Amino acid sequence: MRKTIGLLLLGFMLGAALAQKGTVTIGSKNFTEQFILGEMMAQALEAQGFKVNRKFGLGGSTVAREALEAGELDMYPEYTGTAITVFFSKNAELQALAHDAEKGYELLKQVDAEENNLHWLCPAPANNTWALAVRRDFAEANNVFTHEDLARYLAEGGQVTLAANPEFVNRSDALEAFERTYGYKIPRENVRVLGQGSYVTAQAVANRAGGVNLGVVYGTDGTIGAFDLVVLKDTKGAQVVFRPTPVVRGELLEQHPEIEALLCRIFKTLDDATLARLNGRVDVDGERPEDVARDYLKELGILN
Repeated sequence: MRKTIGLLLLGFMLGAALAQKGTVTIGSKNFTEQFILGEMMAQALEAQGFKVNRKFGLGGSTVAREALEAGELDMYPEYTGTAITVFFSKNAELQALAHDAEKGYELLKQVDAEENNLHWLCPAPANNTWALAVRRDFAEANNVFTHEDLARYLAEGGQVTLAANPEFVNRSDALEAFERTYGYKIPRENVRVLGQGSYVTAQAVANRAGGVNLGVVYGTDGTIGAFDLVVLKDTKGAQVVFRPTPVVRGELLEQHPEIEALLCRIFKTLDDATLARLNGRVDVDGERPEDVARDYLKELGILN
């Protein structure tokens, strides 16, 4: 009888301890990588006894940010480049560091904490920014692995046909930024505008559709691994850096400082190749984001 009562009391105490952690509201924006990251954050916290309210698929960055500032969210995954160029667009010091992965993150972390009590935790060592990709056989045959290599290839008379979306072609910080930084020029008659998404441009490269041998992707696209493409390295930082990072309200961190170590344990492992692999399981293989997130947390030993 005493043993039974003791077990009941132990169960009650454990349940009470878990309940004391309370409810956390986690958001995400409306695309694959955000759903996966949001699920990782949610499932990791649930495993630690938190009740999680999911508000996923919130649409644009401004919607998610305003919800965080208003206390409608406790956290969500955001990108350093988005915060610097959109939320802090009038901060000249931050603008100057938008292309610097480390210094940009450190100053952003400091400014957002001081001004808004919003805390940027460990950033992923990934960069979900505009990139150009080629087929692996093209890269190896022509020794084109960086934008310097592409500049040399074009200077030597090599030809490219680029598959792109309208935004990449028309914005001064996209294709033109690569051309300015590396000193090459892609004739606009050699550009095929195929739509807004990067799946169709990556597929065009993989299939050599219409002679396409160069295509726009994002640095962590699931299509990169699925189509065995090589992303040209942006060694001079032509593009703004977009590092995925959990952003958390200060009030929650004060109550539960252990959240930082837990989320850092996840995000510090998410490099370009890992995120591309996980995104590909959803975008190419058709798996559910929550299942992909769960499998990865099991790989890390966070879930059993």
